[in-house]
Amino acid sequence: MFCYQCEQTAGGSGCTKIGVCGKNEDIQSLQDILFFGLKGIAAYAYHARELGARDEEVDAFMHESLFMTLTNTNFDLNQYLAAVLKCGEMNLKTMEMLDKAHTQRFGNPVPAQVKPAQGPVQEYW
Repeated sequence: MFCYQCEQTAGGSGCTKIGVCGKNEDIQSLQDILFFGLKGIAAYAYHARELGARDEEVDAFMHESLFMTLTNTNFDLNQYLAAVLKCGEMNLKTMEMLDKAHTQRFGNPVPAQVKPAQGPVQEYW
């Protein structure tokens, strides 16, 4: 197993066989999945916030999950599985929030007439 989070190893190179902190490869993998999911939620929640939208449940989930992954104090497999599943729910909620903020700010998208190109069409591949 290779862990990106551990600073306890010699040289700060990360654990390569088993976690010095006590975690196994299942927890390490779930932490990585959760962390990557949090990065995506953070990106879209930021854009929604720029448009004036925010959700307390999403914010609370971000705080709880960051604490859970970055402190390395909880290695309960069932709690990590639940957190990863909830991350999917929060991702959907964040995307709905961003969609609503976009349509409130810019309106609903509508088809537009496009003028045909004049002259030969160039192919780029």
